[in-house]
Amino acid sequence: MAYNFTAASSQYLTIGTSSSLAFDKDDTFTVAGWWYIPSVATGAYQLLNKQQNSGNATGWNLAYVHNISRLGANNWISINKRNSGANNLEAIGDFTVPSATWTHMAASTILANASDSKLYGNGSLLSTLVFANTLTSAITNVVVPQINGRNGANNLNSFQAAEVGIWNAALTQPEIASLAKGMTCDKIRPQSLVFYAPLIRDLIDQKGGLTITNNNGATVANHPRVYA
Repeated sequence: MAYNFTAASSQYLTIGTSSSLAFDKDDTFTVAGWWYIPSVATGAYQLLNKQQNSGNATGWNLAYVHNISRLGANNWISINKRNSGANNLEAIGDFTVPSATWTHMAASTILANASDSKLYGNGSLLSTLVFANTLTSAITNVVVPQINGRNGANNLNSFQAAEVGIWNAALTQPEIASLAKGMTCDKIRPQSLVFYAPLIRDLIDQKGGLTITNNNGATVANHPRVYA
């Protein structure tokens, strides 16, 4: 089973505490997971987010954005490290998620240079488009990280998520491709894995032991095929 989020019901998952998954501007990490969007509509679909919702939106996130033009791409995956609007790293990859299809997306970021970031759609490395590359200040904050939305019941969308993992390393393209073929996160560079939520009914972080909390009744749904 996966987890299904409905924006109208303000459904999202929070992960651990404010100090959990607190990467800074020069920290290397990879974020990956599966999305299923029943009906893809204009907007942002936040798989993992540790950003402030107000003020400077300081923090980091991985998202899919649909039908919003940026750098010639109308649909794209984004990895963002941000201190403020003028102090920001954001790289995007041109990619379109179809409706009602499980789709794998991932991104890695190295240091505070957007050109070093890499984005992947269904295991394929995408051309990196640099939207912002001005990050020089810390991005840590007191926000609890979450799946869907940003800093509580804000900026939510309707989709399903499964097999969400975070590594404190930059995974290679072959490693990302293995995840996109259905390999579970704990089989890929396990020594660097810091968070792994299969989202198979029970809300368990199988790697970092962080508490995952279901806010407002997100429901279980069919899981994508994986190889345990």
